[in-house]
Amino acid sequence: MAYGLLGTGGLGWLSPEERDRWRRNYAHYYGRNRRLLALLERASAAAEAAGVRLVALKGAALLPLWYADPGLRPMADLDLLCSPASLGVVRATLEALGLRQQAHEHFREARGIVHDTLLLTPEGDTIELHFALWHELGLPRDGAFVLERARRAPTIAGPLWVPDAGDHLYVVLVHAAIHGFAGNPAWLFDACLLLEEPGALGRASELAVRHGARLPLEAALDHLRAIWPDVVASRPRWPAPLRRAVLRRLAPWLQRGDAALRLWPSRVARPLLLSPTRAARWSLDKVRNRVDEARRKGTKHAAESAVS
Repeated sequence: MAYGLLGTGGLGWLSPEERDRWRRNYAHYYGRNRRLLALLERASAAAEAAGVRLVALKGAALLPLWYADPGLRPMADLDLLCSPASLGVVRATLEALGLRQQAHEHFREARGIVHDTLLLTPEGDTIELHFALWHELGLPRDGAFVLERARRAPTIAGPLWVPDAGDHLYVVLVHAAIHGFAGNPAWLFDACLLLEEPGALGRASELAVRHGARLPLEAALDHLRAIWPDVVASRPRWPAPLRRAVLRRLAPWLQRGDAALRLWPSRVARPLLLSPTRAARWSLDKVRNRVDEARRKGTKHAAESAVS
């Protein structure tokens, strides 16, 4: 990543071809992120004018607050959190800015596991408007604690509501676990920045205990420690030392990301974060979801063929 290479002087480690690719990636994300930050500023100002709290999460908070240079951290979209009670107002406010809602997969709607509203600009930029933190691993979804402790901060995208560092560290680490540590590796750098805040790790750990997320959080810290052993002190090997050991062995493959590995690593890693009983239910539910979607697509294709 750009941030890691610049922060360590690591550009000198790259071959001329790799440096050229790095410069192209930097230019791509610089332009894309400038557009996303402008959208974030408009969305935040519109929500504030409507009298609702809209809290930026992950890159949407950390890039404008910490990274300073828009090209240093890739962003695929903007993650924003609101309360379920204000969802309708926020969604209408964003649609008034020219965004349109995108439908979720049918199985998410049918099984009640939707935790966000996807809104797109005409250019294809996306806001994920979260009214719950997540839907995986059977963890508590309520993000009220993040909203309540958020603070208003000046950033390069204007004033934003950003989470308390401990709350944010909890969200970043557990979110990485929910995706099987195989998504965008930006979470590793985000976590390092948040760990610099005094007391952040202690507060994140307290939340993990309270919400039954101790294993996902500790497994994420294991992955972080595998790259930078001195960033966070060694912690107890429990809970679930065997499953954590397997995840540590998988770390070099998982951290290559979805683009290199497709979806299989997260399908392997996520059940390891669950008890055997919950892992079996989780796996069965995934199979049911895929079967449901395949049937729906087959029915739709048959109907379209009959019409044509």
